[in-house]
Amino acid sequence: MQAAGSRSDAVVLARRGLWVVLPLGCAVWVLAISTHYYPVWDEWDMVNRATSISPLRALFIGFNGHMWSLASAAYDVQVRLLGLQSNWLLPLAMVASLAALQLSAAAVLVRLRVPSVVALLAATVVTFFGPGSEEMVYQNLFPHNFAIAFSLAAAFVALGARRDRTTAVVVAALSIAALPCDSAFALGALFFTATLVLVLWPFRLAVIALVPPLVGNVVWFFFDRSQVIVPSGCPRCDLTTVAAPLGDRVGFARAILVRSAGGLVGGGATAGAIVIVVGAALVVLAVVLRCLSRPVVAGLVGGVVAALALAASIGWSRAGYWPSLDEAITALQAPSNRYVRPAAIFLMLAIVPVATALARTTSARTATVIGVVASVGLVAVFVVNLGDVRETHDFYVSWGDNVEQDFRETVTVITEGCPPGTRLDEHAEPLQLSFQASVPLVRDLVDRGAVPRDFGRPPSEATLARLCRGS
Repeated sequence: MQAAGSRSDAVVLARRGLWVVLPLGCAVWVLAISTHYYPVWDEWDMVNRATSISPLRALFIGFNGHMWSLASAAYDVQVRLLGLQSNWLLPLAMVASLAALQLSAAAVLVRLRVPSVVALLAATVVTFFGPGSEEMVYQNLFPHNFAIAFSLAAAFVALGARRDRTTAVVVAALSIAALPCDSAFALGALFFTATLVLVLWPFRLAVIALVPPLVGNVVWFFFDRSQVIVPSGCPRCDLTTVAAPLGDRVGFARAILVRSAGGLVGGGATAGAIVIVVGAALVVLAVVLRCLSRPVVAGLVGGVVAALALAASIGWSRAGYWPSLDEAITALQAPSNRYVRPAAIFLMLAIVPVATALARTTSARTATVIGVVASVGLVAVFVVNLGDVRETHDFYVSWGDNVEQDFRETVTVITEGCPPGTRLDEHAEPLQLSFQASVPLVRDLVDRGAVPRDFGRPPSEATLARLCRGS
């Protein structure tokens, strides 16, 4: 009896230890591969804001329709306090955001009665999601992770046994905290939390929990003055909208959804269609067997609604960024696959608790075997998806190296001047692969000390030809 008790204690300790070891291991891994990134593309718009807009005002200027206060604050600190000769704050923010997302997703699954090991592994798969690996590599996107993490923390509280006014205020506060991280993801994730609250809570408390974040989203929608990037525009251009035929928008949303589902099993669009069909069959079977608890039903409905809402909103607002639907769908592959993961997170939160409830209808021995098989399968999916992570990582490292080289050479040209007989062209593009930067911006960074003069490198002939014009 004592030996059995000791084994039981050891199992409990191992499970608890996994909540520390697995997130910590993933954090160390991501931090290790994030040491060679340098600002690229949209990040230079954030750098420009830090030099041209007051920090307080920048918090309330959106970007591509998103409220991006957290990103604005992070880049402001990077430029004003740390400078651009080093880049450790943003990778560290990315690691923290991924850990928060991983733990919050796992915690929600545990509240939905998924075994802790399976919950952690499933959360790890969708957090470090190969088919959506841009969300864990491109440091500019770390607010996305925090937005969903805060929203899932609200869902975790909503799934708890305590339901009173204080708890409702906590749910509201966590949902509101997601808004300045990224308003678009906060709104999409709010569908999940709102479904849980409306199904499980008394209406008077649901009002307290949901009205404040809803009001926040509505206020942002009406007062948003985003800067919008389009292929023919620039961050300092007037607001521009991108139109696409309705059929293309629907097709793009559908492509996002099936690839999100496919990534859950390490596959693509075909695998995603199969996952959706199998998932629907599991739901029907669970309904027939009447094995779904009220929280699991709420999580199922909320997860599906949130996944559909996120895929639809991305399809509606982003399909026009490419000349054709085929090009838009092709762009969902690594390394530009940022739109795939959000829906995958909520599809996982919908399906895994249903599958767990079905497993519990079998014998204890069979349920244990199913749990072991599921755990091994999730590890296999994670490994299979690593190929996309490597491709995205290598792409961003190469991109960052090229941009840093151009930037450092531009610093030298600005501080030492152009060759005799030529002059610096103020309208030249200093960074070939990040058009958002400008010569005045680089000069401003040097003048304010955000970049030391000795950070420069001898300019190549190509750089001199790009920046210097005949007198």
